[in-house]
Parts: sequence; C-alpha cells; structure tokens
Amino acid sequence: NTGTWSVISGPAGLAFNNVNSPTTSITGLVGGTYVLQWQITGACPTSNDLVTIAVSTPASAGTDISACAVTSVALNAVPATTG
Repeated sequence: NTGTWSVISGPAGLAFNNVNSPTTSITGLVGGTYVLQWQITGACPTSNDLVTIAVSTPASAGTDISACAVTSVALNAVPATTG
C-alpha cells in the first residue's frame, strides 16, 4: 500500500517534504485556507481523508508615527485575516 499527500485547494506555493510520508512536513504556507488529502492506494478499496488548515496573517498596527505637540493622530491598523 502506498500513501500520498496532495493539495485539493489553497494558495499556491505549498510544498511537502515527502509526499509519501504520513508524518511529512510542509513549507510555503501563506495566509489562506488549505485542503489537503492523504490517500492510500493499493488497498481494497482505496482510502482517503481530508484535512483543512487555516493560516492567519498577523495583524499590523500600521506605520510607526512620530508626533510632537499634537492632540490627536490617525491610526491605520490592518486586522489579521484567515483565508
């Protein structure tokens, strides 16, 4: 029997260290939602399962501000997102 990881959906760039290892690592993750499949062939019947991974991008408080003798400033934060 042979097991194989594959990407069903998600942002481009994901890479498996070893697509045939059930305990492989992945790299190239960016913000978004990935659906990965582990499929075992050679068994009767073929078997598979899906896993969903949601990768969030970190929040950003915006550009640093230097201010002197002011009573207000405008903030421009960017919230974290998940695909």
